[in-house]
Amino acid sequence: MRFFVRVRLYAALLAIGALLTLALAATDAEYEKDAQLDKAIKDGTLTSDSEIEGKSYEADKAFGQDGCKAKFEFSIAKQGTSPYGAADKTVKGVYVRINCSFDKAKCEGRCEEIKVLQVLRQYTKNDSGGKDAIAPDSPQRRERAGWNDASAASRGWYIDSLDNGPFYGPGATKGSAESGSTDKPSIERDAPGHYDGTTKKGKDFIACAVCVNAGQKSRIIACVNWGYYIDAAGKVAFDPKPPVPSGSPPQQVKDALQRFEKISGNTSANIQF
Repeated sequence: MRFFVRVRLYAALLAIGALLTLALAATDAEYEKDAQLDKAIKDGTLTSDSEIEGKSYEADKAFGQDGCKAKFEFSIAKQGTSPYGAADKTVKGVYVRINCSFDKAKCEGRCEEIKVLQVLRQYTKNDSGGKDAIAPDSPQRRERAGWNDASAASRGWYIDSLDNGPFYGPGATKGSAESGSTDKPSIERDAPGHYDGTTKKGKDFIACAVCVNAGQKSRIIACVNWGYYIDAAGKVAFDPKPPVPSGSPPQQVKDALQRFEKISGNTSANIQF
């Protein structure tokens, strides 16, 4: 009798887990409505960048394996302004949907889940065009970025998470991130920005697809560097352009994650680099 009770309980828990997973799924329209992007798209203040939207960028040596490729598809890539109701202000920035998948015929890895790990920095450009990190805009982000330590590794870079977990999404907006698998792309939706009127500032992101299997160390499949910059005239544009894929995680990802995991109360991504 106890065996059957346990089986039924386990099945019920699996069903609940499946329902919760499905509840996280969202259409682009649902995300855009929740993030207040829909009106901006309709009114034409948030418009497509035809050089990026619909394009894919391949990372060689995904999983660190020769011949293995991962693909980052920017199925949505828009730039411009949109309302931000929480502060009753207008935000200038970009909106992306990034789908990540890998060639399972040429890659040894198999993934029960593909999650998104994202790090970012806020920056300005110096006179030679280089990017200089600037202080994040909250005490929590400054701690995650190691900002108060001038010698911190990859100072200014921090984990992009709204809670104590390292993975991106689901966040405050429905559909921010949806896990993929070996047979299904992961999805990241993001609409970062600065308040309208900001100049000479930007945000630099590195989004990584992470292969997660129960009972095993997680592995990074590949990453892509994307972001935007608002110039002195107040014009916003994607930067870098085009986005830059990589088959191995940049050092900024390792440093930011290590710093995040050392902060009391935060959980580990359990990644083997």
